[in-house]
Amino acid sequence: MYLKQHRKANLQLEGRKLIGNFELSLTNQGDREVMMEFMSEMRKQLREFDRARDKAVKKKAKKAARKKVTKKKRKVRRVK
Repeated sequence: MYLKQHRKANLQLEGRKLIGNFELSLTNQGDREVMMEFMSEMRKQLREFDRARDKAVKKKAKKAARKKVTKKKRKVRRVK
């Protein structure tokens, strides 16, 4: 159960292009199983990466919004 590096294959996973060297025989059950396992793992990792990235972006936006509000409050206090 292994993939021999031989020829280029472009894989499309959830809108992302992955380029690698794979030699696959779709008639070989072992190759099919390995490829399905590989694709499942890649999808899982991409979902986890997207969640972490989205969480970081939301956190950064929230922090920036808080900072903006504090600046406005400070300006108001100084005017009084």
